[in-house]
Amino acid sequence: MRPTIADLLSRLWDLLILNILFLLTCIPVLTLGASLCALHSVSQQLAETGSAHIAADYFQAFRLHFPGSLVPTLGFFLEFGFLLFDILAALSHTGGVFGFLGIAATVFAVVLYVLFLFFFPVSARFHLRAGETISYIALAFRSQPGICAGIILISLPFPFFALYSLFTAAAVAAFGLVIGFALMSYVKSYLFCRLFHLCPW
Repeated sequence: MRPTIADLLSRLWDLLILNILFLLTCIPVLTLGASLCALHSVSQQLAETGSAHIAADYFQAFRLHFPGSLVPTLGFFLEFGFLLFDILAALSHTGGVFGFLGIAATVFAVVLYVLFLFFFPVSARFHLRAGETISYIALAFRSQPGICAGIILISLPFPFFALYSLFTAAAVAAFGLVIGFALMSYVKSYLFCRLFHLCPW
C-alpha cells in the first residue's frame, strides 16, 4: 500500500523528535557515541518495522550503549584531533616531510571518517566490542562493497557542503539542527538493514 500524506507527515514528526533527542543527548560531548547508537537503533527500527516508540526506544538504546561507547568515542575524538593538528602543520609548511605528512594524514582521515560512519550503526545493531565491530566492518566491505559504497555516497553531502563555503556550512548546520541527523540516519538505515541481512554477524 502506498504511503499517504498523513503517513509522510507522521514520519517527519517522528524524525523531528528523534533529531531533537539526538542533539540534546550530544550536549555532554562524550555521550556522542551513545547518542549515535541510539539514533541509529531507532532509525533502523523505523526502517524495518515502520514504527517505534521514539523517546522510549531512544533512551533505552542510549542507556544500553552508553558504557561501551565511551572509549570508542574518546578514541575517535583523539584521532581526529591528532589528524587535524598534522594536516594544519603540513599546510603551514611546504615540501619535504611536511608534504608527505599532509598526504598521509589526509588519507588516514578519510579512512577514519569511513570507519566512523559504520562504527556506531554496527554497534547499535550487534552490541559488539570495538575490535569485533571493526572486524564486521571489514567483512562487510569485502562481502557487500556496493552497499557500503552506497552508504558512503549518501553520507558525502554533509561534510562536502560543510567545508565548501560559509553559506553552505550555515545551511548544513541549520538542516542538521532541524531534522538532518535523523533524516540521514533514517535514509542510510535502509541500506544498513539490507547489509545486516546479507552479511550477518
